[in-house]
This record gives sequence, C-alpha cells and structure tokens, in this order.
Amino acid sequence: MDAGGTLQECAISALRGPRRGAACGRTRSGLSISTASIYKPRLDGGGKRILVTRYYPRGVRRSNFDDWLRELAPSRELLRRYKGGSVRWKTFVGAFLGEVRDSDEAQSALRNLRRAARRGGVTLLCFEPDGAHCHRH
Repeated sequence: MDAGGTLQECAISALRGPRRGAACGRTRSGLSISTASIYKPRLDGGGKRILVTRYYPRGVRRSNFDDWLRELAPSRELLRRYKGGSVRWKTFVGAFLGEVRDSDEAQSALRNLRRAARRGGVTLLCFEPDGAHCHRH
C-alpha cells in the first residue's frame, strides 16, 4: 500500500477482501465508507459516524459521532514521533498500517466496522481539517 492511503484503504481492504471493489466509497460488496473531519457537520446519507482518534478532540460534543474506535488510531508513541517531526509521512503510514495489522484489538474493530458498513454507510472521523496527512485516508 502506498503512502496515499491508510485507515480508509486498510478498512476497505479488510472489509471486501483482496482485489475487489473501489479504493473508496461504495465497494462491489455494497459497503460504503467515507471520511470527514469531526468538525464538519453531519451530512445526510453519511451513515454511522465513527471517531478514529487516539485522543478526544477538543470542543467536540459526544452527539457529533456515534462510536469511538481508538483501536483504529495510531499509537501514542507513533503520534508523538510524527507530530514531533522525527518520522516523515511515508514512514508514519507504514508504521500505522503495521500497528493495525498486528493488533487483535484493531482487527476486532475492523470487523465491527464491517458490520456497521453492511447496515448502512460509515463515515470515519478525525480531528484533522483535511485529508492530506491524516491516517483516516
């Protein structure tokens, strides 16, 4: 997986199996996963809003999201290293995907995400205002 895709691609890949469906949006299996900033308003048709951050975002009410899956967020150590500038984006992406692949809790959270996506759309939420350098993309 390249540096352009992280949690969204990992989640979709885990949800649909290898080489099936689109890289984002609705897959051939009918699962719909999108991404947004937690600070953006709820959109009609966005489905279940799932916060995927390690820390609770400032100024956000619990009513702005439906579920919080910390297991699908980068570890505290990896976040600290990335925010501190000791790892570049490409390294961060690889390390984060490794954390997700190697974590039983993250794998369980991905299964829960799949169940939610089957019931309707799912929107992955993070505090980053855009997706340029956010683990949810």
